[in-house]
Amino acid sequence: MTPDIPRIASIIRDVTAEQVIPRWKKLGVGEVMRKAGPEPDDLVTVADRACEQALGPRLCGTLPGSVVVGEEAVSANKDLLRLLDSDQAAWVVDPIDGTASYAAGRNEFDVMVALVKGGALVAGWIYAPVADEMYLGEKGGGVFHDRPDGPRKKLSPVKKRPVATMTGIVGLRFFQNPVREALKAKIGGFARWKSTICAGHDYARLLRGEAQFAVYRKTMPWDHAPGLALAEELGFSYRWTDDRPYSFADPCAGENPSTALLVAPREQWDEISGRINSPPPPARKASAG
Repeated sequence: MTPDIPRIASIIRDVTAEQVIPRWKKLGVGEVMRKAGPEPDDLVTVADRACEQALGPRLCGTLPGSVVVGEEAVSANKDLLRLLDSDQAAWVVDPIDGTASYAAGRNEFDVMVALVKGGALVAGWIYAPVADEMYLGEKGGGVFHDRPDGPRKKLSPVKKRPVATMTGIVGLRFFQNPVREALKAKIGGFARWKSTICAGHDYARLLRGEAQFAVYRKTMPWDHAPGLALAEELGFSYRWTDDRPYSFADPCAGENPSTALLVAPREQWDEISGRINSPPPPARKASAG
């Protein structure tokens, strides 16, 4: 099962041009809806639904017998997640990653696709339409960056470096206190932490080397499978911080509020996880006088 990587990239670009960009900054009354759930910015638009519906048949047409597991379809039928652990090839589709940003007319959104079979990642695509940038690759075939201002560039594998010099991407707002405050206290063990933007933009920062690891509490497969397919090919590993494997078919973090998905260089995953899991440093006492 070898997908035509450039062909899939062209399909993503074409569907985005047809369904997503024409509606950007032009959404009308009733075209932005709030999903059921606790998150106030968990939105869906007519563009999300139209993009997913258009991508599905075109993707499956390139790989007979494959199925689509899209964010919006799973919202209606959560049993579809089981397909991500089956022997059937499945396209994981995030029609618009960063829907709140898209609905607000901002630039930070992506269209993302991954191919998964038997719980294993096969290939991934991240497309940033406003910048017209595409990250694409497959297992064993490398990762590439398509830009409008130059030729396709093959990205280099992640290199080992001192953990204290690393920059991390951390979605702090999805953690509850006191876990959030405990994480903030550990920033000193690294060079710096950056906030999440949206998953596609975050993984692009990892792939470009602008950050070296990422920590997530929000872990649905469409947010992560495309980026993880590319990051894994460059030498990253991903597991829960309690060392359990992450499953696309069962993406819940569990009852422990401090458990998160850690994406980090394979050779240094344990060291980074150890620092994140360690007790926070004691607060400094105010000096007398």
